[in-house]
Amino acid sequence: MSFPDDQIKISAECIEMDAVKNFCKPYKGDLPSDGNIYYYEFSPECLIVLSASNILLGNRILGAGLDSPITGDLLKEFISIYKKAGRPKFMIQTSPLVLNEKSKAVLEENKFIHKGNWAKFVKSAEDVNTESVIETNEVKIRKSDEKDFKVLSEILTGSFGFPPEMSVMCLALLNSEGWTTFTGFLNDKISGSASVYIKGELAELGAAATAESARGHGIQSALIKSRELFAVKNNCKYLFVETAEPTPEYRAPSYRNMIKSGYTELYRRPNYVFNF
Repeated sequence: MSFPDDQIKISAECIEMDAVKNFCKPYKGDLPSDGNIYYYEFSPECLIVLSASNILLGNRILGAGLDSPITGDLLKEFISIYKKAGRPKFMIQTSPLVLNEKSKAVLEENKFIHKGNWAKFVKSAEDVNTESVIETNEVKIRKSDEKDFKVLSEILTGSFGFPPEMSVMCLALLNSEGWTTFTGFLNDKISGSASVYIKGELAELGAAATAESARGHGIQSALIKSRELFAVKNNCKYLFVETAEPTPEYRAPSYRNMIKSGYTELYRRPNYVFNF
């Protein structure tokens, strides 16, 4: 299925912002030194994400330019917020809807450096095979129980190379009422985690990881299918997911998994990093 309408790209940005807000905590002017991620609603369609950890996933801006142009004054406001929070760096993830030669020039003039892209994917619920087989003799999938969360948090932090304090953020997501998490088992051992956030007709697939020792057995493919079927059951129309793009230095296995699972690359979102 083709997705020609720009509205689908706006939906992709907005569902991610809603999903982030659902498991993060509001930022109230002083950034705690814990492992949680905090958010500040800069405008109705622009979200500022902050974390005491220095990873860019926890210090980024979503939706910049969707409701007002990217200008030097706007960038100075962003810089001021992160400077006040004591962050050494942050990034703006720019939608192709707002990134043009003028906005690129403004970002570069204000010392934002392009540091790669993340690929945004979409799949129509109509294209989900509801008859597909999820489990095998080795691989089993079920909705996560609270008793799974500690191990799932360890799998997530280990797979993404997060510092240990970020396990707090992972546990916050796993405990969120807005997200539904599935546990993957390999030969009855917890070996994978994957979550999905649903709002209205949209679903955001996120926080997916497999223990290194269990990779190559189809756990992530089964977790993708489980979340798809859950989204269809909950009357979703579109499913979105984002992964790192493949590069000569990085093979991006998650990117390949999404292509293999029938997702369409909707666009690549450039990351512009500012270092203090």
